[in-house]
Amino acid sequence: MAVDKSGWVVGKVLAEQARTRGDAPFIRLEDGPMHSYAQAHELSNRVGNGFAGIGVRFGENVAVMLNNRLEYLWTWFGLSRIGAVHVGINTALKGTFLTHVLSNTQARIGVFEPDYLPWLADIEDSVRDLQTVYVPGDVYDTDNLPEFKRIKVLCFDELLVAGAQEIEVAISYRDIGMIMFTSGTTGPSKGALMPHGHLYLFGHCMHLHLRMTAKDHYFIAMPLFHAQAILMQTYATLIAGGSAVLMRQFRATTWIDDIRKHKATLTNLLGVMN
Repeated sequence: MAVDKSGWVVGKVLAEQARTRGDAPFIRLEDGPMHSYAQAHELSNRVGNGFAGIGVRFGENVAVMLNNRLEYLWTWFGLSRIGAVHVGINTALKGTFLTHVLSNTQARIGVFEPDYLPWLADIEDSVRDLQTVYVPGDVYDTDNLPEFKRIKVLCFDELLVAGAQEIEVAISYRDIGMIMFTSGTTGPSKGALMPHGHLYLFGHCMHLHLRMTAKDHYFIAMPLFHAQAILMQTYATLIAGGSAVLMRQFRATTWIDDIRKHKATLTNLLGVMN
């Protein structure tokens, strides 16, 4: 029997969960309020409309170099709604490594943590495609921005003021939804083009193998630029209709205590973190 894959797009999955279980809890940052599915959907629509309003096109790559924070997810979801491509960047990259990623994807727009802007300023002359970078509102400080010769630095809140109206863009599971770069152990990192169907299967398989339900509460401590956190944990939670707590970072000394504190039912790590 043929499988209906038309809904295998993250923005569509979120929209459906918002429609059917809008008031149910979805995700919170470790020290912040819980966001329902309806709230997440609204914020994602605002970001998607905001990106569309500045001219981000279907299939266009947008660079994202953020720490674990909810703006990371609103950006991913919002880009998905308009058919743009999320390029998650390892937050340890600088110099030629960061140049390689930005040049390879030819990203015109970026969303960056202010901590990494000095690294961007150092390579500005080498990443000619990049024009504008948005910084999350809670850490946007015009008095402490590095000096750029060409790149504009704006507040992410400017995207959030866009309307929350539904976005009607036809997106298929075959369309590219994300570019994730390999670790680069055998040479320069390679940007893997990941269709929406591929992204969905990461979450879907975790959903099935862990027998996740809407009652599960996922503890997410890995970085969102990694497939474990964003696809195998966050996307799996979204598909299951469960809830999750997003930690700013993994803390080995308090890991078990944090899981108990947040009453998580699920988590997973890489072997080196055990």
